Amino acid sequence: MMRPCHLQSRCLAIAGYTTASDVSHSGEDLGRASSVADAASKCNADSNCKGINSEGWLLRVVSQNANLKGNCLYTKIARSGSV
Repeated sequence: MMRPCHLQSRCLAIAGYTTASDVSHSGEDLGRASSVADAASKCNADSNCKGINSEGWLLRVVSQNANLKGNCLYTKIARSGSV
């Protein structure tokens, strides 16, 4: 009998962000961008933005509080000297 293979989704690498696959953060949204690249650009310009997800949502909080197959959660890496 074959067993299903549960592979993690592949997340695109985005400079300045760590990634977690198949999870998301529900709530705490700042807005939605047209693409992941656009979301990263907007998040980089907003000090209140702590991360994004692969659906283009900009997030105030990036704790992993929801399992979501196929989604990628990107956490902004704090820059040296930033608070």
